Amino acid sequence: MENGVLKLFAGTVENELDITPFLTGPSPSTGQKQRYPGRFMAYLNAHYPLEHQRILEMFAGSGEVKAFRLRLDEKQDFEEYNRVMTTDIRHETGADIIAPYDELNYKGSPFDIVLADPPYNAGYSSEWTDHASHLPKPMRIQREAAKILNMGGLCMIMHVIQVPAYKENGMKSVAYHPLMVGPNNAARLLCVARKVMEFDEAQDKFKGSEPELMPVEHNLMQVAISFGERAVERKP
Repeated sequence: MENGVLKLFAGTVENELDITPFLTGPSPSTGQKQRYPGRFMAYLNAHYPLEHQRILEMFAGSGEVKAFRLRLDEKQDFEEYNRVMTTDIRHETGADIIAPYDELNYKGSPFDIVLADPPYNAGYSSEWTDHASHLPKPMRIQREAAKILNMGGLCMIMHVIQVPAYKENGMKSVAYHPLMVGPNNAARLLCVARKVMEFDEAQDKFKGSEPELMPVEHNLMQVAISFGERAVERKP
């Protein structure tokens, strides 16, 4: 793409943050439906290879990560499929763990990746510090992820805000990927933080400290919108 968002941002790092956009569908002007979550999963796997990773999918719904792993499992031996676990509060989803997102009480083997696509409302981006109590709080999502991640593991949260890394969770921001997802072309960020300290140690050292909100010169949400509007048909 000439002089476009794709050329400007693809593969770049700003302030030590990876801000590569993910192309998750064709331009809205084409009239075609967005290919979410399939296109998103393909880009996620290309950027963060999922093979052999233990993954927890929070707010899993129908379990898109599990379905994606199964499609890539050519041997159909379910080894990769079984590396993925799902959690949701709704029993009808059939998730592996039925529990509140911030009280999983998980005692099994730790994960390499925790991926969360939580619900939110239209006013969340302007009222995220004092939003409706029923909406999941990114800080609590990240905190729960920190408890069950391996050291160096990644917490990935899709949201309409730039979710910071909370020192008291032992996390450090490593990427903000602008993306366009959903049939309504909703702009979101994939906020990626890495576990750099054990949770209990971080709680003792940084409890109550300010989160690490990395400065980013560009408006990444606007990048996501522009990127979606200029998207072209291509595979990752």
